[in-house]
Amino acid sequence: MAALLVWLHLKGGVDNELGKVCDGILANMALLFVPVGVGAMSYSQLFRNAWAVIALAILVGAGATLLTTAFVTRALIAWTSESEDRERRPLPDNPYQPFHQQPQGEPYAQ
Repeated sequence: MAALLVWLHLKGGVDNELGKVCDGILANMALLFVPVGVGAMSYSQLFRNAWAVIALAILVGAGATLLTTAFVTRALIAWTSESEDRERRPLPDNPYQPFHQQPQGEPYAQ
């Protein structure tokens, strides 16, 4: 949320399309939070008794989500840059020989 706020501040405002979507979500915000509030009130005794376990589960889950997102992002960046490099490279003379083993410079005399 903080990153979104900074991005919108740097951009100078909200686009019309994003504003329409946000207005629709804000108009129905009560429908999103009332069930959560009722559930939290129903299980308040459980939260009181097991707050440490719940907090630990939230922290571990958030950490796992961040690490997974970072790993997937790095893998996709490496994969897309590798595919861009592959598009720029010339095809090898022998398609069965790996590219890094291809002779460099002038091709061999035939």
